[in-house]
Amino acid sequence: MVDNMTIKKKTQPSFYPNTPIPWIQKALLLQGNVNATKLALYIWYIKGLKQTKTDLVISSSTAKDIFGVNKRSFTRALQDLVGLGMITTSIRERGKSPRITVIWEDSEGENAR
Repeated sequence: MVDNMTIKKKTQPSFYPNTPIPWIQKALLLQGNVNATKLALYIWYIKGLKQTKTDLVISSSTAKDIFGVNKRSFTRALQDLVGLGMITTSIRERGKSPRITVIWEDSEGENAR
């Protein structure tokens, strides 16, 4: 007999497992901004779900719900990731979620900058 709690547990989203170590290492360069690291991992997760690197919509409210990243920290984290060359963002309109493009080639390996 299958218990309802077991079914709910299995259907919850899980972390996308194919996150390259160099992506994580690059995100960890931002030692003073742990929210940028959290956001980098979340962006990679969304990239895996959508199976695309472009036009990813990243919601600050979702980042807050999942990781506890407030709106101001969210904006700073995006700026830091752009500064590291990990992502680009579209021009944000007030009240709209930014559109992200991941800058990462599948061929980038351990020597990625």
